[in-house]
Amino acid sequence: MFAKIATIIVILIGQTGISASVKDTLASAFSAYVPKAESVIARADGEEKARLADEVVSSLAPLPGKISADSTIFVDAKSAIVLDAATKEVLFESNGNEKLPMASITKVMTCLLAIERGNLEDVVAIKQEDVIETGSDIDLRSGEEIRLDDLVKAALIKSANDAAQAVARQVGGDSKEAFVVMMNEKAKELGLRNTHYVNSHGFDEEGHYSSAYDIALLMSYAMENETFRTITRMKSHEAHVLNFDQRVIPISATNKLLIQDDSLIEGGKTGFTDEAGESLVTVAKNPNGHRIIIVLLDSPNANRFPETKRLIDWIYQKYDW
Repeated sequence: MFAKIATIIVILIGQTGISASVKDTLASAFSAYVPKAESVIARADGEEKARLADEVVSSLAPLPGKISADSTIFVDAKSAIVLDAATKEVLFESNGNEKLPMASITKVMTCLLAIERGNLEDVVAIKQEDVIETGSDIDLRSGEEIRLDDLVKAALIKSANDAAQAVARQVGGDSKEAFVVMMNEKAKELGLRNTHYVNSHGFDEEGHYSSAYDIALLMSYAMENETFRTITRMKSHEAHVLNFDQRVIPISATNKLLIQDDSLIEGGKTGFTDEAGESLVTVAKNPNGHRIIIVLLDSPNANRFPETKRLIDWIYQKYDW
């Protein structure tokens, strides 16, 4: 443990303007570990340094205590996972690393990148290539002007495919392909080893996949962003076209757990295609403020919502923070 702490201290000292006296004090306190830590860090690139930092932070976070060690639960989903958002500990897992189509859960990455790298106040001029009438949409029309903020909310709350397409083109510098490159670069940055994107909306395409574990890691990261966190818990919104007839577009959430006013539900994202089946990533937070991420991929028989609720209840009965 102390070796890990020494490692992160060396990283922080190297990246900040900490005074020499403070550095000497820290070096003295960890004198047996700092040389080894410096050697490890010298061989690490930027991504590895970030991983080391995450590892130390996770190791210092409080671990859940088991209440009922013998209890078990089974799910019908092809792949499922429950992740402790603070420690990244896997609390439940069934085929959690299997590569599967993720459908509209793709839009978590799409909207996160728009929030991080775009200007939500930008006005987006809709092009014909943005108009998608397959699956969920908000009936965007070529020539309409709408703020990026409204498009992000339409994609994340209503799962609108046309909105996601317009978001990708706008943030990608008028190139959907460039945006997909950004998506895969972000996935690599976050250590999502079983994830690869081909599009921004989640339609079934060869090479477009993720795993329940990777999705949980991504959602855990996304929930640290206040803007993303605010949008993902919204049940409805009104988007406004700024030109032509200035129509108002009503947007309603697709997440039934959110609509049901469950006090534990903090947000999430639905997904469905013929190949992916019904999928769902959900964020829950108990009264003590401890957050968990639940992911179900390819859940049969319209079972994703009750099965997610059953997992949430089971986890909070099984573990105590």
